[in-house]
Amino acid sequence: MASFIVSSGKGGVGKTQTVINLGTALSQFGGDVTIVDGNLPVPDISLYFSVPFETNTLNDVIRGKSSVEDATYEHESGLKVIPANINLNSLGGITQDDFTRVLKQLKKRKTTLIIDSAPGLGAEFISAARSADHMFVVTNPELPALSASYKTIQMAESIGVEVAAVVLNRVGRYAGEPNEEEIRDIIGDHPIRKIPEDPAVPTAALMAQPVVTAFPKSPAAIGFKKIAAEIMGVDYKEKFGVMDWVHRIIYGDLREE
Repeated sequence: MASFIVSSGKGGVGKTQTVINLGTALSQFGGDVTIVDGNLPVPDISLYFSVPFETNTLNDVIRGKSSVEDATYEHESGLKVIPANINLNSLGGITQDDFTRVLKQLKKRKTTLIIDSAPGLGAEFISAARSADHMFVVTNPELPALSASYKTIQMAESIGVEVAAVVLNRVGRYAGEPNEEEIRDIIGDHPIRKIPEDPAVPTAALMAQPVVTAFPKSPAAIGFKKIAAEIMGVDYKEKFGVMDWVHRIIYGDLREE
């Protein structure tokens, strides 16, 4: 099975939203998928899947206090989640070597692994990246974010991780955004997958749900499902009824049929 790390050169570009929605969409297409919260300093994957706070976590697995099975939470959707501990003192006694070792062990399991990495280019990111086969680099069509994503791509290439695609989040948010040619001048000739600006995303986040389940026919949800379908090698085209189109026009894509 393949392993993917989802990374970003800076925070606030939608990396975790990409993880939870890509993982959920892959599961919807029939994949056996496990999301790992590798953002140990500031984890929040568990919040979107209602994982109980008292559950075992990736931190416990790294310390040898829990098995992988006991730290794996099976969501009602069929998706598996390995959360990280949200407590402030949860990083004590964890080394980067142990972190990498556990992630490489997870990679050997018969599941598609989606790892949410810490933003930036620090030790947590490098440790997680070294355990993955492919990388999705998440960014926005803004110059600071694009510049940071270029550094992330350079780091991926130096480690030997294939950049599967650059996920361009929140496209269409501002007038005068860089066009695709200008973006490629910064990030290089890598595949670009676009997720449009969509009010359904923050609304779903307030509901503690992925947008692909809360508002499955919203533009962002369709964008994430297209990426998942490409990974799975399946044909995907969303079908809309009359009321779907009415909702998209009147309610800003925030309602389901």
